[in-house]
Parts: sequence; structure tokens; C-alpha cells
Amino acid sequence: FDEAVASELIAVGPCGHQICAACAVAYFRSGLGSVAEEVKPQGLRCPMFSAGCEGFLSADTVDRHLVGRHDAVETMGEPVSTDELERFRRFVEDAAIPPERRFFCVEAECARLMSLDVAALLAQERPRVECPHCRTVQCVRCKILWHGALTCEEVASMKQDADAGGDSASRADESLIEATTKGCPNCGFRISHYHSHACHHIRPGTGCPGCGHHFCYSCLGPGS
Repeated sequence: FDEAVASELIAVGPCGHQICAACAVAYFRSGLGSVAEEVKPQGLRCPMFSAGCEGFLSADTVDRHLVGRHDAVETMGEPVSTDELERFRRFVEDAAIPPERRFFCVEAECARLMSLDVAALLAQERPRVECPHCRTVQCVRCKILWHGALTCEEVASMKQDADAGGDSASRADESLIEATTKGCPNCGFRISHYHSHACHHIRPGTGCPGCGHHFCYSCLGPGS
């Protein structure tokens, strides 16, 4: 790290390690860009984790010291926003959910992670749940919007019939693509985002195959 005046240093956490606030902003945003790898239930690992530090940069520390500050590279860019802070809080909460309890809302406009007793729900004849974030009612077994009076077996049978039919299969394929993908806001190329991925960001270079545009899969706004 470069030299910094004491007034520009912040303590990462209880570990006592200090880092200049501008560099901390860049570190924080880098973590938001690699949520699945970097965000843990306690927050972001201290920058000194490679030297053995077990401390974490928490959401409270970001709130106290980083919101409103610019990073060390893009000094003329946008300062850390409360929206970024809230995203970080949500990612930290999501990281604390055990793998066996993870279930993503099937509503494409939401796609938020829920903590459910999936095994107990699948043992039920009608595993119906309501997303606490968007209130969409859905089926845990079929992973679709709630199918009302139809049983899960009937839904599976209808899908098999559609897969076996000619033109009907084509229409079913089109409906499936429409339901499980979104169009790139820049070029319209249909993209399916793997729901087990903790972050909605379609990252540069690995985003839209049609034009390379990066964006948020959830709201289709520009990636950050």
C-alpha cells in the first residue's frame, strides 16, 4: 500500500489492521464484484488475510467509514452509496444461509435468495412457499410459479408431453426460454443467469455473449 496520512486511515475491524479509506473503497467494490468468492457471513476478509489475519470488514464499518467516499483509482467516480451498502448487507446475510437451505425465488424480477427447510418442503405433497421479498407464491419442487390445483406430478407430465410433441414442443421451448431468460438491455440477446450464483452482476468480458455489455440481471440496470 502507498503511504497515507493518519486522518485517512481506517481500522478494518477488531483485528486492528489499518488501510487508507480510498484503498478500502476500491477493496470493498472489488469484493462486491466477486460476491461468491469474497463475501462471507462476517463480511469481507481483512486485506491482510494472506498474512494470516482472520479479521473482517463488516457492513457497519463500511457504513461508518466508507459511505460517501471515493476510491483511490476512480477519484472522479461515484462515491460509495447507501445502495451499495445495502447490497453488501444483503450479500452478507445470503452468505450465512447454509447450502441445504438455499432456494432462489423463481420470479425473474426478484430472484432473491431465501432460507427454507427445503428437505421438509419436498417431503410435502404440495410444497408451496411465498417469497418474503416479492410475495410471489411458488412451488419448491417444480421451481415455477405456484400451479394451483395441478399437482407436481401433473406439471411434470405436461412438461414431458410438451417435450415429446413437434410444434407444441417448439412452443414449449419458446415459453421456457421466455420464462427463464432475460434480454440484454443493450442488444436483446437472451441470457440465463445461474441462480446458485450469489451475485446478479453480469460481469465485463463474461457477460452478454452478443455485445459484451455488463449489467444487473435482476433490474437490468448498468453493472457496478
